[in-house]
Amino acid sequence: MVQFRTADPMCLPAELLDFDIVVLHDVIDALASPNALLGRVGGVRGLVRKGGLLVLSSAYQWSEDRTPKGLWLGGYKAADGSVVSSQETLVHRLSEDFTLVRSEPLQQVWRESDCELRGSEHTPSVTFSASNA
Repeated sequence: MVQFRTADPMCLPAELLDFDIVVLHDVIDALASPNALLGRVGGVRGLVRKGGLLVLSSAYQWSEDRTPKGLWLGGYKAADGSVVSSQETLVHRLSEDFTLVRSEPLQQVWRESDCELRGSEHTPSVTFSASNA
């Protein structure tokens, strides 16, 4: 049986857990606290069951209008001038509960305004397997 569920990523009901696959598409950079969501995907009471998959895709368009800069998962330059990659930050952040299975670019188009569409051929999509959930 296939079952789909949707929920506010910042207010996930406690009964949502142990899914075979969880897809987070274009949401991580739109949250006030992305780490709060990431803390809920793995572990004993996580959304993803042990051996399940977490698929995360994002253009990583961080904005202080949505997320305080101190909570960004990459997408900025470090004090030494090096670029902090959002994808590498996510892989590191999730490494306690997940193993990276695949990383590939996806084509993505989004509405910028009523009259403008934007797109990217390099929107990263990463797939993780829940190893320690």
